[in-house]
Order: sequence, then C-alpha cells, then structure tokens
Amino acid sequence: MPAVEGLDIIAAEKPELAILNFNLQDGSKGSELAAVLVRRWNVPCLFVSGEMAEAKEHRDLALGYICKPYDPSTVLAAIDVARSLLEGKKPAAIPPGLELFN
Repeated sequence: MPAVEGLDIIAAEKPELAILNFNLQDGSKGSELAAVLVRRWNVPCLFVSGEMAEAKEHRDLALGYICKPYDPSTVLAAIDVARSLLEGKKPAAIPPGLELFN
C-alpha cells in the first residue's frame, strides 16, 4: 500500500495500531510513515522487518518489531501484547519473533 493511501485510511479510520514494513510499495519508508502516524494521530506502531539494525534505529517510533520471516500467529500474539501495553498492563507473554523496545 502506498504511504499516501495509508495516510488517507489512517485519517478516516483512526486505527488503534499500525503494523508497518520498512520498504513500502511506493518506495517510501515505513519509518517515515510511522513518524507521521505517531506525531499527527498518536497511532502506536509495530515494525515488521528482517533488518534488526534498521528497526532498532527507529525504536522511538514503535512499540517493537516483528522479525521476518514470521508466523502469522506471531502477528496475532504481537497485537495482543500491544493491546496490553496500551492498556497499561504487563503482557502475559512475549511471543518468539517479537522484540519490544520499551
């Protein structure tokens, strides 16, 4: 999804969480999109990446990252972890493949 289209959706839907890859379809960076989401709408983000260094470089923009390749169940579990964190609760467990930044 191009970043511009993503911003239009975010503005209309106001999601509780965004899961972003670093390399977006239109050539833009997920970290740039995350910066807009966090600053403009306070939308928390999780990164999806095979590049740990890049994910950690932008740790101030996300709750954490899901390492590629990943199992779909990891994404679902990561959403539950994010929900717990956003509610101020300690997550029951951190699934393998998810690294939290805070």
